[in-house]
Order: sequence, then C-alpha cells, then structure tokens
Amino acid sequence: MDHTSKWDISNDCDLFIPFVLDLLRGNTSAYLTLQIVMEDSYTARIKNATPSFLEDLAFNPSRLDGFMEKHRNELVFWRDIPQNNVFDHLLLALSSAVIMPIECNGKHRLMIFGWSGPQEFSESFRDFVTLAQSRINDILNQGYSHNTLQRTGDRFAAILEVIPQAVIFIDGNGMPGWVNHKAARLLGLHHTGEYAPSELSDAMGALRSRLVNRDEVNERAAEIFNNPELVPENWIWNVGGPEPAKYRVCLLPLEVRGGRGMCGCLRK
Repeated sequence: MDHTSKWDISNDCDLFIPFVLDLLRGNTSAYLTLQIVMEDSYTARIKNATPSFLEDLAFNPSRLDGFMEKHRNELVFWRDIPQNNVFDHLLLALSSAVIMPIECNGKHRLMIFGWSGPQEFSESFRDFVTLAQSRINDILNQGYSHNTLQRTGDRFAAILEVIPQAVIFIDGNGMPGWVNHKAARLLGLHHTGEYAPSELSDAMGALRSRLVNRDEVNERAAEIFNNPELVPENWIWNVGGPEPAKYRVCLLPLEVRGGRGMCGCLRK
C-alpha cells in the first residue's frame, strides 16, 4: 500500500504494471514475472518479462480464452504446476506459479509469477497476494475511469467550442461555471473554460449593464428567479455599446451532482 500510494494520482497503466511486477518480484522472490497483453483476437504478447528472453514473445491466445473466462477475477495458485496447462511454454522447468488477472484500460490482462522451487503458498501469502491484486485493480480502474472522463470532457468541450451560440453554464452548487469562446468574447473574459461563480456573476452583470432593454430583461430575470421551472421563450437581449447586437436568449435548467445548474445560450 505504501509503495503504490503515489500511483493514486497517476493514470499511466503501462508504467504502473512494470513497477508492480518489480515490486512483487522483490517481495515474493519469484524467478519469473511477466504480463500477458491481449492485443487482439489473434495475438497475445508478453511484456515486462523476467527473464528477459521472454520479452515480446507473441502467441495465439485461443487457449487463453477459456482460462480467462473461468478465472477472470480470481487468483490461481499452482503449488504444483499442472501438466498440459495453457502456459506450459512459459513455465518450463518451474515448480510453482501464481496467475493474477487484472484489468488495464478496460481490457483484461494476466500477470504471472513463477518459482523454480516448490512453494507452499501459506494463508498469509495468499492474503498478501489477494490484497495486492485488489490494490492493483483499484488503481488501474481509477486511472481508466479518470482517463475516460477526461476524454469525454474534452470531446464535449470541443463540440461546444464550435457551435455558433455563446454558451454559459452556471453551477447552482457554487462550483465553477464554464463558457465557450463565443461567450468568453461576449462577456469580456480572457479565455474559455471554467470560471469562479463570482467572476461569472461580475461578467454577466457587466453585460446586463450594456443592455438597451435592461429594465425589461431584469424584470424577466426576477420572474425566472422566483420560478426556476420557467423556461423563457423568445427572450431578447439588445446589447448596446461599440458593437450593438440583438441576442435571442435560451435558459435550460440542469441537474448536476445532485443539485441544479443553468445553461444559457445566446445567439444573434
């Protein structure tokens, strides 16, 4: 737990697994350590192998399918390696082995540990390896979830950047809001992305102060404040100043993180 704590904030699966293999090899005195990566339906490949002559060895994974289906989330302890096993080409001249299923970037892999001498695999050893597997999968799943969320966020941000409307999101829980580039330009903000509630409030206040029909807009805004379910239609904001423009405003209430938020779209 102590040696893997720094990886809680890291999301690099392909760096974390070699680190874990080295760590567990030192803690268990295993002669052989490696991971099997399922590249596609026709290719499995060995990575991070000790001894190194096994590195990058490729083979047909067809025989692994049944094994992985049977033991997808279970550790396999072979005190005496059975004959004609699916790893017999890897475990030659070894006496004992542990097969550890893990999940990396949403795909199943196997970590294998082998010993040249027979191992008893005591209860305390099994508890240690079980705890290690749980910790490894927790970190890998956390990294995968973080990366998936980040990719989704980047994708939606890219979409919102190219639409013709100015988009403003205000979080009702006091968390930072968000604007796309058209909204940032309209509000006089320096960049797209997140802003503190106070910054957005000040920018929106400055925009309303430039409205030619400010009294009408403020009156309508008070109605909406008193009745959050009210969705305004055909709400016109006439912006004065050096670049006068007429905007049609749409407000959409949203449910966010157990609370409420508001998304505003302004288009000419």
